[in-house]
Amino acid sequence: MDKILNIAIAEDHQVMIDGLTALLEEFDDLKVTIKAKNGVKLLEQLETHQPDVILMDINMPEMNGIDASLKVKEKYPKTAIIILSMFDDIKLIKECLKAGVDGYLLKETGIDELKEAITNVANGETHFSKPVAQKILQRKNKEKPRKSNFKPADLPLTLTPREIEVLQLICEEYTSNEIAAELYVSVNTVETHRRHLMEKTKSKNIAGLFRYALQHNLLLQS
Repeated sequence: MDKILNIAIAEDHQVMIDGLTALLEEFDDLKVTIKAKNGVKLLEQLETHQPDVILMDINMPEMNGIDASLKVKEKYPKTAIIILSMFDDIKLIKECLKAGVDGYLLKETGIDELKEAITNVANGETHFSKPVAQKILQRKNKEKPRKSNFKPADLPLTLTPREIEVLQLICEEYTSNEIAAELYVSVNTVETHRRHLMEKTKSKNIAGLFRYALQHNLLLQS
């Protein structure tokens, strides 16, 4: 049998909690271990038990899902979070990404996709409902591309285009959560790029990365 994934549900409507619990526990490899009606109650329960995946509503009393996600990721960075929301507003999605969430599903999502999303984020990947992914793609296509002065031949080491984007944002003092939101990737992906950049450039700290970017004309033009 596959490893059993422990699931937390943070949702202020009891009928949603009961419905999700019943649906999820139809699967032998999923177990709902935490049920909380707001972010405060969720954080209290996380003190004694950390689940693999949290299913998080946004609109909750006392502490909403975005604020709760920020606090969870600060204290339990390995715990994956999937937002379950009725809204596909791009500004809201981006705020959730800044908070470090790993997935964003609409509440109309079917149980099969929900199960797939849980499995994906538990494995360090991201998962977005199709309408959400389309909104992200549309927003990304509209955004002005970032430019720098570098030429590929100038680089003594091979940096990928995505690593260059991450490096540029690091030099602009973006946090990992902010970079994830800017590039529409997971925080884990950003941290992987950051680690590769440190290794490839032989930098010991952010100052070293900035020096490398400066030397090779990688800083963004204003």
